[in-house]
Amino acid sequence: MGIYAPNAEAVNKANITVGKIDDTDPVTQQVYPKDKITYSIGMATADKGKIYNEGNIILTGNKSLGMYGDGEGTVVENRAGGKIILKPGATATATDKITNMTGVLVNNGATFINKGDITTDINYSYNPNVSGLIGVAVLNGSTLENHGNITIDADNSYGIVIRGKKNADGTIKYAVIKNYGNIKVRGTGTTGVSWDNVSADDIAALKNQIGAALSADPIKNAIYTAEGTDKALEGVDIKIVNGQPIVTRNGVVVPSEIVNKIVGANNVGMSDIGFYVDTLGATKPIDIDMNGASLPPINSQLIIGTEYSKMTNSKTMVCN
Repeated sequence: MGIYAPNAEAVNKANITVGKIDDTDPVTQQVYPKDKITYSIGMATADKGKIYNEGNIILTGNKSLGMYGDGEGTVVENRAGGKIILKPGATATATDKITNMTGVLVNNGATFINKGDITTDINYSYNPNVSGLIGVAVLNGSTLENHGNITIDADNSYGIVIRGKKNADGTIKYAVIKNYGNIKVRGTGTTGVSWDNVSADDIAALKNQIGAALSADPIKNAIYTAEGTDKALEGVDIKIVNGQPIVTRNGVVVPSEIVNKIVGANNVGMSDIGFYVDTLGATKPIDIDMNGASLPPINSQLIIGTEYSKMTNSKTMVCN
């Protein structure tokens, strides 16, 4: 860690270079327990501390993090002239890929103010060795004010990830995002702003900036609602617990042995709005010939048909 200032103030006016996290035993290749991991962070604070970057924080290693703040009253600021540079190309190879790198992360009600630049050093779109880059992560009801520039160019990455917090009593502490600057992303599967539990007013303001202050290539990926796997409709709830679906109807668990099963041939068809699965097997698989090249990520929806209702009146079914 370059600078750690809990319940204190610290300013960086020079250069901090951050390498990769040390989370794997080099002999066994097993991931260390959390208390044994050595994190790679440029600047960090908590307990109402305040940290400011006026210099350069350069990220070069996998799972490296530029600035981190935790807790309400904690302030993290990248000041005018300050730069947080994501430079995965410095270390990424075909056998040692960059799968995660985050410019700034604030958690549990902390505030991040950006007046400088958070950016990839070059374009990494279509680079198979680089993915999972995040400009800013705003978690558990934290706040982001962006007056500067956030620019991410890489596949399967994000300009901003922002999440509110669901409390034990069911109430929600909204995360807050105020964009007065510019957010620009480019790459296959890359999203400008991925959000959940953010106020409707904040999201409406962001949507009004699409194509201007908020831009993405392709533009349809400018803003995305992150949804969980749990689903509910008319008294029927499906929750994923330990990788298995648990179905309840009106609060009563439906035993797995009485769930009606209709078995057909594996079949997936792709429409112009997503993958459609005919539950009686009418659709057929698609074989995409890339002439030896790898298939690029496809952003689509999975659409489950209701054809099974021709064979049963059961309200609960499993489609194999």
